[in-house]
Amino acid sequence: MILFKGVWNSMKIKIKTIIYYLTYIYLIFNFIVYINAIVSTLIDYVYIALVSIFLLLYFLNSKNKSITKKTLTIPIVLMLFVFIQIIFGKFGFFDIFKNSVFAIIACLIFENNIFDNDNRDEKKKIDFIYVITCIYLTYFLILSFNSGTLLAKNNSFFLLSMQDKNLSGVIIFLYMCFCYNKKYKFGVILCIIYTIFLNSRMTQMASLLFFGVEYLRKKSIFSKVLKFKLFSSMESKNIYLLIILSQIIMIGVSYYSAYNIPISQISKYQESLMDGSNAIRVRANVYAFETIKNDAQFIYRGYDSEIKKQLGVSDINNSTQFMGFRLVQPHSLFLNLVLRYGLIYSFIYLMYISHLVSIYWNKRTFVSLLAYIFMNMVLPYLFSNGYLIFLLFALQPLVYDKISMGKEEA
Repeated sequence: MILFKGVWNSMKIKIKTIIYYLTYIYLIFNFIVYINAIVSTLIDYVYIALVSIFLLLYFLNSKNKSITKKTLTIPIVLMLFVFIQIIFGKFGFFDIFKNSVFAIIACLIFENNIFDNDNRDEKKKIDFIYVITCIYLTYFLILSFNSGTLLAKNNSFFLLSMQDKNLSGVIIFLYMCFCYNKKYKFGVILCIIYTIFLNSRMTQMASLLFFGVEYLRKKSIFSKVLKFKLFSSMESKNIYLLIILSQIIMIGVSYYSAYNIPISQISKYQESLMDGSNAIRVRANVYAFETIKNDAQFIYRGYDSEIKKQLGVSDINNSTQFMGFRLVQPHSLFLNLVLRYGLIYSFIYLMYISHLVSIYWNKRTFVSLLAYIFMNMVLPYLFSNGYLIFLLFALQPLVYDKISMGKEEA
């Protein structure tokens, strides 16, 4: 019996390591290495299946079972809405199922400190991840320079996995936060180079915000400001209000821009903030809001995986036209959630996300999280699925590094 317990305890440690590397491999293949959409979806479900099995094994044999009623309540409610989508939805349920399961997995892993890096083995794993990722990003940068795409003026430089410079910028920003938190200087410099050549205004603004506040944070005058509770911790309800407020502002800006800035004043791409690209985005937000407002069924269900088909934007060359521009998906976190999953689900889901973010909010992470909330004003799904896992994975070394946190507090 004693031998069996010893084997079981050893197995628990191995399970944590397996979950760690499964998560890392998933992030690498889904966000760094180029794969097509079908394979990417397959990897999502394989990751969900494998991690769910190992999490079940871990918690069944964990002495410190920290899963509370509060932790379980919202996941149960989210899954209830999955069944509502199955029964009453007209457009499938695979997206809402995947989105909900990813959120539950994120909470189980990161709220329960499964990726605890207080020992040497965990630090070795983080170092290994850093080296492998830097090698790949350096190789891709050199390859892009040799092929001419790095310096091309047609915005052809982006991570092949993303096929888009703004989404590539999100991945680079998260990896930069990871490197900055662990004081990996080469990784930070590499990410800055990517940020410059990706030429994504959103990523550049988020990075300037990050480094600007980090610089001020280390100044003695500003350190007094950081003693306010806002910067050291924030309750989930306040983060929830912050996310909702940011989305209301974005919707308001979209309506103002769409109806008050004539097409004749819209500039060429990246010549001003109101260029053709942003004109498309704000009109997409207006169209989405009007669609939701005029259909009561969006209270409890959405388009799920058929959102592009229902909006008429599946084919970029034959998209629905709205207010003089082609239509795209809404570039707002909240509007995209509602169109996909319904109003009630979206509010509950954002409550759950706010709870997760509140765990990570401290005076060394709040800048990253504020910048990321800003990014969600202009990109729709950064708090969903793999992006949510990547965000928490990037910040977790800083959150769980109790020794360095203690030194800074002192």
